Amino acid sequence: MHSTSAQTPTANTALSDLQQRLTGQLLVPADDAFLVTNIPANRRYEDVVPTAIARCADEADVIACVQWCVEHGVDPVVRGGGHSYAGYSTTSGLLIDLRDLNEVTVDSTSGTVTAGGGSTNAHILAALYEGPHFLPSGICPTVGIGGLTLGGGIGYNTRWAGLTCDHLQQTRLVSAQGEQLKVSASEHSDLFWALRGAAGGSFGANTAFTFDLVEAPTEPVTNFWITWRGADAAGLVIRAFQVVMQQAPPEFGATLVVIPMDPRDSGRRRAIDVSLQGHFIGSASDLQDLIAPILAVKTPPVEQAIAEMPFWESQRRLLEPEAEAHAFTDLSRYANAPLPDDVIQQIVDRLVDCPHRTDEAHGLLTLFGWVGGILTETARDATAYVHRDMTALWRPGAVWSPDAPPSVSEELNDWTQELVSLIAPHTPNESYQNFPNRAIADWQEQYYAENFPRLVKVKADYDPEDVFHNAQSIPVSLTSSS
Repeated sequence: MHSTSAQTPTANTALSDLQQRLTGQLLVPADDAFLVTNIPANRRYEDVVPTAIARCADEADVIACVQWCVEHGVDPVVRGGGHSYAGYSTTSGLLIDLRDLNEVTVDSTSGTVTAGGGSTNAHILAALYEGPHFLPSGICPTVGIGGLTLGGGIGYNTRWAGLTCDHLQQTRLVSAQGEQLKVSASEHSDLFWALRGAAGGSFGANTAFTFDLVEAPTEPVTNFWITWRGADAAGLVIRAFQVVMQQAPPEFGATLVVIPMDPRDSGRRRAIDVSLQGHFIGSASDLQDLIAPILAVKTPPVEQAIAEMPFWESQRRLLEPEAEAHAFTDLSRYANAPLPDDVIQQIVDRLVDCPHRTDEAHGLLTLFGWVGGILTETARDATAYVHRDMTALWRPGAVWSPDAPPSVSEELNDWTQELVSLIAPHTPNESYQNFPNRAIADWQEQYYAENFPRLVKVKADYDPEDVFHNAQSIPVSLTSSS
């Protein structure tokens, strides 16, 4: 499909026709609200300008948008939270904005929650907070539940409570033919398999999700935040943490983040911040026994907070704080074994040599202890999310101001690639499809591995004309994916 320009008389007539079909608002570039509505979470892609933005008020609006796009040869792109790392919730076609479809309904009797396609982590948390049930999900409040679920959905509770997509009971989807489908294990079962891990942008517009919930722990859990400083500490803590993750019980979920800070006051090796954060579904004493190898490294923490607290309080503390929008990149690699010590040393050296180390522009390295656990009890082909036998997830990345010179983003992207090139030879060729990056050439293998051929078949069955597509969406044939 090819996008129609909104500046021609024919296009203006077509857009007027679309507005007449909608209950919601249609924004065009001349509208005051257009620019702010169009800004994605990753401002690296803020210059991608759609023909129009349809602020859908209901499912009927979504259907009208898809049908209109097919009629006029305009690319449809669906946006929930707008957090696609690779900018796949931006378009020069029609941006179908679901953010007003954000109603969340909890059924405590059946232990389920139904969320509109534009709902976010914050909407879900607010509906469930301090109740008897919760949904395993992510930590960024503004991330859309649609994108999170469709790509798998990992977080601090994944290792004991499962992926977000593992709790999906049913979803409503507007197909490429403009039809509303109810998709579940008993209806359109192949599509249901695909929607649990194939990421968004391939099969249609998901307008609602129903999940089964998990009982929230009633006993206190242990929340922890431990920080170190310096390059030596970074190497020691990374080594110890990745070893702990090989044997950690499912009740343990943590992230290790290493950030090269401004070196002017304390030097390049000293100005490295290391933080370990997470929670443990258990007592503080049991947690301290578990992480003893980390606490025993010869460089002591500069700050340490380990406390038992109610489950919901721990959940609140684990949320990412609101931050100013920025441009960013990252590349992820799953691991099922620790990296060699000499590779860790090379990684630390590259952290020290990061080309930009300011609040506005810097690199970072995250090691997620959010995978493994009970995920390993499910076969890799049970859903489209294939990475179930992994024990950790590496994610080098960088952030910068969208106003920074192009050289800043180029240097930080090159630096991120260098870190991945150190990690890649020692890890399976797999990365997380919810952390997409356009620089990944063999994304078919890295995101989906042996599940990719089946995904292609589902795509051919449900969207043979490739109406829903982006640079890394599921293709309609194996030959068209190369």
